[in-house]
Amino acid sequence: MTIPVKYRSQSTNSYTLEQFRESYQLSEVEAARLFSKYGPSAPELDAMMRAKRLHGKLDLKHTNPPPR
Repeated sequence: MTIPVKYRSQSTNSYTLEQFRESYQLSEVEAARLFSKYGPSAPELDAMMRAKRLHGKLDLKHTNPPPR
């Protein structure tokens, strides 16, 4: 999901592609994919990476809750 520009953070805190890649030990391809999708905003990229880590730790592979 790409966040529409009008809703994106207007933070002046941003990463270069190399800083982002090194910060999260990403491959060049994965860093470039995420950087192009979410832009250089450091707060936005940090939040997205925290969510990815949490998702992985909790093993939340399903987007729909289980039926009751």
